[in-house]
Amino acid sequence: MTDHRAAIAGVFDRAASTYDATGVDFFSLVGATLVEDAGLSAGDQVLDVGCGRGAALFAAADAVGPAGTVHGFDLAPTMVVLTAAEAADRGLANVQVEVMDAQEPTLPAAAYDAVLSSLVVFFLPDPLAGLRAWRAAVRTGGRLAITTFVGRNDERWSWLEDVFPDRDSGSSAEKDEEPDPFGSDESLHSLLAEAGFVDASSRVRAHVVRFENPEHWQRWSWSHGMRTFWERIPESARGDAWGAARRHLERMRDEPDGLSLRMTVRYTTATAG
Repeated sequence: MTDHRAAIAGVFDRAASTYDATGVDFFSLVGATLVEDAGLSAGDQVLDVGCGRGAALFAAADAVGPAGTVHGFDLAPTMVVLTAAEAADRGLANVQVEVMDAQEPTLPAAAYDAVLSSLVVFFLPDPLAGLRAWRAAVRTGGRLAITTFVGRNDERWSWLEDVFPDRDSGSSAEKDEEPDPFGSDESLHSLLAEAGFVDASSRVRAHVVRFENPEHWQRWSWSHGMRTFWERIPESARGDAWGAARRHLERMRDEPDGLSLRMTVRYTTATAG
């Protein structure tokens, strides 16, 4: 397995100031929907793995109320600093955020009623190790709720492969010829069972995000994991890459669906066996 955790943390650390803050409703929507699926109750003790800028964290804090707690952690230090500051601004005394590794977290045993993790687990070099650690942290009968992407997204955006020709090389989800555990509901459920979770169930939802203009898409693309692909292009060549992307985006503006992107997400829940 190739370990890209430091590189991933760096990308998201550099993106932290604009992550989920460019006027595109996606990560917060996914996080809030995940919290709904988790079925949290007032007073629950919740763990949010890879909390980012709080997409699921703040929705969970609302769900558990002041009698509950939400412990979030992320590997990107700037994400943690900004999210902790926002929690303080919101007056959320029941929210704790810290820097920690999702694959090898240092957590108390059987301390949580639910574990959440939105669009994180596929980044881990060894997702089974991470899931086993999360299972150890949740009480027997507690809940797991995670999201993962489902295959390729909107075919209208297939031109991204030309703009970012090495977008799959060195991927953080690379598993060195091993079967993709996130390739189907069945393979993911099998992975969860191996980690100690039972009664897994998945639902696929499609979310359509929209951009005001090509520049809006560009700002958004730099604000999350896609930033990796921009950074792989030598700085001297990024202007040409943006020019190519802009030509595609201008063409799409005149199409019936305009500058919209269909993102397909799998929402999975399970119980700690």
